[in-house]
Amino acid sequence: MAKILVIDDEESGREILKEALEMDGHEVKVASSWVEGNPLIIRWKPDLVFLDVKMPGVWGNKVLEVLQETVPNLPPIIFYSGMDVSELEKLKREYKAHGYLQKGTPISEILRQVEEWLKKEE
Repeated sequence: MAKILVIDDEESGREILKEALEMDGHEVKVASSWVEGNPLIIRWKPDLVFLDVKMPGVWGNKVLEVLQETVPNLPPIIFYSGMDVSELEKLKREYKAHGYLQKGTPISEILRQVEEWLKKEE
């Protein structure tokens, strides 16, 4: 299965995704900040990254801008947030993220979306 990185400052957000994705057979690593997640993107080379938008210090959309400028062969980045869907859609388009997932989405929908995002990258 896929290698998936979850970057979220909220432990509950990280753990919900981690558990669901591992139960589906994926290898998952988590990071609580951009500082922890950046080396994992570069060295571990995940197939998919969930990136929280509202994190202390620097928001995920700004992190994505830096990644796009500095990391060759960047994996698909999915914004992960409790923000309103219309705000997430706008950020996705503006920053050219591969998708978004609203916190609180049912596990079955999370897994369905993950499979779709991974298929697009094959």
